[in-house]
Amino acid sequence: MPATRFICPSGHEVNINQCLKKCIHTQRCMFLPTLRAVANSLNRKLQNATVTELLAGTMETFLKKTTDYAVDPINQMYALHGSAVHTLNENYTEGNMLSEERLHDEITSGKFDLFGQILDKEDNTLGDYKITSSYKLMKALGYYKVDVPTGEVYKTGVKKGQPKTKKEWRTDGVKHILEWAIQLNYYRILLEERGFKVNRMEIQALCRDFNLRVASERNITSPVYIIHINKISDVWIKRYMKAKAKRLNEALTKGKTSYICNSKERWNDRKCKDYCSVASFCPYGKQFKQLEKIGVEYIVVTDISKDGTLQGPNFKMYEQIASVSKINFVVSGGIKDEQNILDVAKKDYYACIVGKAYYEGKVDLKEVIACLQNG
Repeated sequence: MPATRFICPSGHEVNINQCLKKCIHTQRCMFLPTLRAVANSLNRKLQNATVTELLAGTMETFLKKTTDYAVDPINQMYALHGSAVHTLNENYTEGNMLSEERLHDEITSGKFDLFGQILDKEDNTLGDYKITSSYKLMKALGYYKVDVPTGEVYKTGVKKGQPKTKKEWRTDGVKHILEWAIQLNYYRILLEERGFKVNRMEIQALCRDFNLRVASERNITSPVYIIHINKISDVWIKRYMKAKAKRLNEALTKGKTSYICNSKERWNDRKCKDYCSVASFCPYGKQFKQLEKIGVEYIVVTDISKDGTLQGPNFKMYEQIASVSKINFVVSGGIKDEQNILDVAKKDYYACIVGKAYYEGKVDLKEVIACLQNG
């Protein structure tokens, strides 16, 4: 079931057909042709789940197929932009190339973007266009920062005598592109089952926020990158997608599912909070909407076994919380010294509660604040 309602900038929801006939406000938020294009993009007219839909969380895809949900047409513009890029390139695929072909098997279907001599005349390359953020691109390229000693030491404050460091970029990190890799590998399998030999797989990624300062802060120095995708075992890919399809089909048959999207599918909850159009129908996603509605900015998380012990916080517990939720939280229980406070700041947690350590004179708050202000 495609979305049936638009969410206006005012927050009001209106039936899409009604919106296209006449705007309920004094002025439209976008040109009418743009709104029509967005509305058309929401209904793909495909009965069975596609590769892209199976790669999403089972709960998300199930709810999108069974609930009467609404979307913000402005947020859909990035997807529309992606479709426009596909169309633009499709007009220039003369020669030994295939483009925008939908292939089916017993599990699902997928439409690949490009195949053939798309990089040079000697290759059979499978290519895919992606329009993505600088953050996701940074993760996909394996970029990360490390602390490098400057050769100097702090002369005063809490860090007195400790070596000074500076941040430097490294480009040899883990490339977080599993979803993209599964998608292209499944397209590869669909092509090879039809006799087309795929020699390599590449993604052409366009950074949509390249012109913003945040992109350069993430070491993104070009608006476009070519990212190589390695081959994954056909057996593993088929088994994975078959399991995902089975879960979804069971949910559609029963009319319900208990399969909450995993942390990767939820983007560590960022998707639930800001980007999932069916989050308000999901038992997990509802918590974020409810917290936002009542104005909760942070929660205090206390390990009572550490409270008042001066043994240091349970950082392992807080790391686990941070890995599955983006809710701001306050570290509470066990803070023993100034270094613990600095560690909380370094991990970018919201705040910490200092009790016994302060009252027993183990922490000089003025020194800590000065140190934090000076980085």
